[in-house]
Amino acid sequence: CLMDKAKMEPDVENVHVHEYDLEAGQTPDQLLPQILLKQPEVLAATEPPNGETVRILCKQVTEDQQLGFISVRSKEAVEALLRVLLLKVPPADFAKAVTCVVNMRLIRKLCDECKVGYEPAPQDLQRLGIPPGRVQVLYTEYQPPGPDSDEKPAPPCEACGGIGYRGRTGLFEVLVVNDAVRQALVKQPKLEVLRQAAKQAGCRTLQEEGILLLAQGRTSLNELRRVLRG
Repeated sequence: CLMDKAKMEPDVENVHVHEYDLEAGQTPDQLLPQILLKQPEVLAATEPPNGETVRILCKQVTEDQQLGFISVRSKEAVEALLRVLLLKVPPADFAKAVTCVVNMRLIRKLCDECKVGYEPAPQDLQRLGIPPGRVQVLYTEYQPPGPDSDEKPAPPCEACGGIGYRGRTGLFEVLVVNDAVRQALVKQPKLEVLRQAAKQAGCRTLQEEGILLLAQGRTSLNELRRVLRG
């Protein structure tokens, strides 16, 4: 695994980390020839700073059948593909090598002991894309009554300490790259074109995955908005 020494991640068992100092002018592609002599089974680069690193990884994946991973920061899977192309990677080489994109966010789960159900307004369900009659109740965290209310606030929940949430789960957007997505990468590398190709490939967005958790009562609309806004 190739990492900039200024952005080191915690150690992972059985993963050999090779550091480079980007501030000193070092780049991971300078280390790769020596690393490849050891014939690693898997290659990974976190936030590669240049296209040459990705080009070498693509060559190893397509010609030597090695498994390769790279990570980039993006809000959606298709945006990640475009961010890699912005590194000046040959589109045809990248399209041939890439097989899957995984976009992930962590989202808090509502506490089952104190979450509060409410009947959603029809317009809210429409904005969420939930068909009428499909979901009768949504849930949110407990909110104490306001200062002008005569209602007595409930004691803090023992299960969550009054936070309203307990534990987290993942939202996963998984794009399995097919020939249509590859063709778009080479011929029309534009966000809307790739979004359409991803949708036809069966990729569900983070928002769609979050709405499913919302409908299941596992998280709240407030929490989903917070996560997707970040």
